[in-house]
Amino acid sequence: MVICSSPRSLLLAGAFISLFPYGAAAQQPTNPPAAAAPAATAPLPPGSPMIGRPDNEAAAKLAPVAPPPLPAAPDKLPLAKLKVPAGFNIEVYAAGMANARSLAQGDKGTVFVGSRLVDKVHAIVNKDGKRTVKVLASGLYRPNGVAFKNGTLYIAELSKVSKIDNVEDVIDTRQSRR
Repeated sequence: MVICSSPRSLLLAGAFISLFPYGAAAQQPTNPPAAAAPAATAPLPPGSPMIGRPDNEAAAKLAPVAPPPLPAAPDKLPLAKLKVPAGFNIEVYAAGMANARSLAQGDKGTVFVGSRLVDKVHAIVNKDGKRTVKVLASGLYRPNGVAFKNGTLYIAELSKVSKIDNVEDVIDTRQSRR
């Protein structure tokens, strides 16, 4: 056994010993609460707005994320309250496409609509002066980007890019992509 007599050695020994709690067993409750088993949760569906969000209440308070806006019926929009320069007007172009994110216009005037959270890409077709909204593709994973080039519609999903060749010629024959 070695005995240290210098003040520095005693200070270091005291600091070292103070790291170990005395009586830790006495401080433990006699009946510790049973550890809560993690709740078995089903995996989130593709496109769920909860993907990537904190999974506990404390973390959720640190990074609040606003939910996506809810779509309003066309007759409930406050168009009369919006101010535009003289010579301009505002109207609802098309309705029924929740969470629209991006638009692309085809050579024949078709407007393609991608969505941030919904699994669909829509096509707005002008025929005989009447606009019709059709589901062009469904079952997609966050198809948030659409682009049109030389008759082909490119659809950017979260992890891949797909395309539909001659899309304006096949709109009526396509029910869904997947």
